[in-house]
Formats: sequence, C-alpha cells, structure tokens
Amino acid sequence: MKATKPSGALINPPELQPVAIPEINQPPQLPRLAFTMRETADMLGLSYISIHRLLKRGLLKSSLALRHKIISMQEIERFLKS
Repeated sequence: MKATKPSGALINPPELQPVAIPEINQPPQLPRLAFTMRETADMLGLSYISIHRLLKRGLLKSSLALRHKIISMQEIERFLKS
C-alpha cells in the first residue's frame, strides 16, 4: 500500500522556511608566506618538474625546515626580479 500526500498539504510551512544566519566575526585572513612546489609552479605558470630543476640548480631556494619543500613568497619575488 502506497502512502500518498494529502492534496493541498504545504511542503515547507512558513514557520520552517530557511532563515539567514548572521555572519560571525572572523579574524582577517593573513596573506600566505610560503607555498608548496605545486602551488609555486601554478603561480609561475611552470610545471612541477621545472620548479624541481630550478631548486636543484640553486636558482630558487626552498625551506629546509620541513619534510616537504616550501618556497617563500619573498624567494618567488626575488626569482622573478632576476
């Protein structure tokens, strides 16, 4: 036996309509200071392997503090100026 909706029933009664939730004050987002090799490649319009080659040749420097190589925005700007 199929259950059917009674005709004329409201799908969303007015008291259950979605209400706008006020925004919570979020602290301003800080600018990124460093990027992964992939993100750097995307920013410069190069391939991942090109970034790897630039690092290997010493033309671009990465942070040695972490397991994964990250490249500072300051280093990217220095590279672009040279």
